[in-house]
Amino acid sequence: MFTKHINKPRSNKSQAQCNQSQARCNHPHLAGGSKLQSNFREGASITKNSYSQKKLQFAKNLRHNQTDAEGLLWYYIRSKQLGGFRFKRQQIIGKYIVDFVCFEKELIIELDGSQHGEIDIIKSDKIRDDFLKYRGFKILRFWNEEIFKNCFEVLNFIYHQLRR
Repeated sequence: MFTKHINKPRSNKSQAQCNQSQARCNHPHLAGGSKLQSNFREGASITKNSYSQKKLQFAKNLRHNQTDAEGLLWYYIRSKQLGGFRFKRQQIIGKYIVDFVCFEKELIIELDGSQHGEIDIIKSDKIRDDFLKYRGFKILRFWNEEIFKNCFEVLNFIYHQLRR
């Protein structure tokens, strides 16, 4: 279950086939994200919906300055190590940046420190979770301590959620 996958060579799809498969993909990160997208209708032009440079730089900084708990979990879920599912970290979805996301299964993993037990942050987390659920995502939240004490149980739980 936690074995490292060997990356397979990419197929020789033409650029048009790749673009068409992206158009059929219904991932929210393409619908409102920073990727180029096209409607493929006659006369439709390629449009770019980009986030502010400030938001993109902030997400990049979060990736480079991850918490110890994020680093530990990332060690086990990166490079399709968890059941072959691909995760991205510190990804922008709408106006939020999520810790980890598997777009294939529309699953978000959030790691919370002690500050997430405060009333104001609980309320803002609820608003954030409602937005992400509305976009079709399932959110799994774990305390940082849970990652350190029960990492393999957490990984097992995540794996079973991915297999649903």
